[in-house]
Amino acid sequence: MLGSDHEPARRLSSRHLIVPLVLSLTMMIVLAVWFYEPGTWRLVWGAFDIRWLGLALLLLGVSVLLRVMRLRWLLGGRLTSRAAWRVQLWWEFASTVTPSSIGGAPVAIYFLARERVSVGVASSAALSVMLFEQLWLSTLLFVLFLGAWHLSVVPFGGAAGGAFSLALMVLWGWTLLLGYLLFVRPDWLSSIGQRICRIAFLRRHQALVRRELEELVRRARQLRQRPVGFLLKGYGITLAAWVARLGVLLAVVASLVPSADWKLLCFRQALLVLGGLFVPTPGGSGGVEGLFMLLVAPLLPRVFRVPVLVLWRFLTYYVFLLSGITLLTRHVQRRRLARPRGRLWIASRTGHPVS
Repeated sequence: MLGSDHEPARRLSSRHLIVPLVLSLTMMIVLAVWFYEPGTWRLVWGAFDIRWLGLALLLLGVSVLLRVMRLRWLLGGRLTSRAAWRVQLWWEFASTVTPSSIGGAPVAIYFLARERVSVGVASSAALSVMLFEQLWLSTLLFVLFLGAWHLSVVPFGGAAGGAFSLALMVLWGWTLLLGYLLFVRPDWLSSIGQRICRIAFLRRHQALVRRELEELVRRARQLRQRPVGFLLKGYGITLAAWVARLGVLLAVVASLVPSADWKLLCFRQALLVLGGLFVPTPGGSGGVEGLFMLLVAPLLPRVFRVPVLVLWRFLTYYVFLLSGITLLTRHVQRRRLARPRGRLWIASRTGHPVS
């Protein structure tokens, strides 16, 4: 729900942080043991080119910077650059501890409200980001379909390959349908939601769902009134941010395997991003590592598969998880310091409280 009054930070327990860490680390340890060969680290160290790692760091920073720019633009400059960076890092962190299909928008809206941005404005910005991400996802699916005519984008054939291609087509159709319902005919979405809530065991949520859907329809109508230039600019920033983020893996691969099949690698990475949306674990932990070994690893020499995976996941996952833990720790400390201290009641001979 876009306009929740509850504090998302309170709901983040140690379990939300430990579970994704355990899943991801367990999978990488299993893969490291499975693919280990004597002399692996000597070969990795000898082939490693730190200049490409520097480029990967630069691309990662650019991708976050572009998202910060998008956020400030959508909010009409209501945030300072420092506050926008802080909120964007919260957004990235929330995405690492929630399933990929959910994202970090609710947490971002809460912290935007703490930066004195109204919930309505923050919700509109989150909805705009959703629109731009949907447009990007549709573009990515279209490019994948084009590439599949000339390259072996899907790494397996037969019935499995046909089923995977069908799943991509269903995803593309669902993406277009969802975008149409959200931003062209939100009244249809509201009608569908209210009909679903007529089911017996869902009736108790009917009032809440109706209120939220009415708010969604209102925000969507406001978004439709924006000029075409708004959509083009937002889509352009989102596209550039994703290209930079996808470039991180290419730079990591280049730091160890300079002679990779770059064209096929680009398409396989796009498929990896789409597959990660279906992984139900927080931030895709565990599942994304498995998809990497299925889609990207076959394009790399066996000895470099796990090192590339470790470097890539550290830059695109653990960096944001660790930065979020730092932000969360500071947030909790500030709340404790800001909390009014109660009077200290001490039993005395007179029976009066001692301040």
